[in-house]
Amino acid sequence: MARPDGRATEHLGSDPAGRSPALATFPGGPLTVSTVGMAVADLRSAMTEYCGKLGWGPWTVYRQEPPELEAMRYRGAPAEFSFLVAGTTAPGGTAFWLCQPLEGPSLYRDLVEEGLPGPHFMTVWRKSAAESDALRAWFANEGCAELMSARMKGSIEFAFVDTRRIFGMILETGYGSSASQRIDSIFPSSEGSSDARN
Repeated sequence: MARPDGRATEHLGSDPAGRSPALATFPGGPLTVSTVGMAVADLRSAMTEYCGKLGWGPWTVYRQEPPELEAMRYRGAPAEFSFLVAGTTAPGGTAFWLCQPLEGPSLYRDLVEEGLPGPHFMTVWRKSAAESDALRAWFANEGCAELMSARMKGSIEFAFVDTRRIFGMILETGYGSSASQRIDSIFPSSEGSSDARN
């Protein structure tokens, strides 16, 4: 097949022997990306920029910290950390999260200190602990280290896996629903003031 300029079209996706790559399969079905997110040093400033420059918002802000945040691990060892997360749905329906580290060592702190622009991670949420654990084990078998994990009492369990060498970004997986989490604030507030506490 030729392009409009007469040059041959390059075909990608097959090797010289004509083999096609096998598609990976996972318990619970395909890995559907539910969220894209990034770590930020200043949550209020980041939300202000996204509201003012892209029109994204309002943002629902959650504070995740002990004692509700438990079973925390950072780079393979027990740890204690806390952070703020703010989520919104961007036009088109993609969930977008901003995450600000507060206390302790965490992946979010590492990403902020690296100073690289985001997005930093994508989330592929699973329906059960078994599906999430199977996915975590699959990536561990592929040589991808678990960077950070924790559980929110009665809510969600999450884990971040270092898949940057494969996908160019970190993968988060987990299960549960954040519907029972206490909302810290909404930004901007319905009264027009900026009520995102740091």
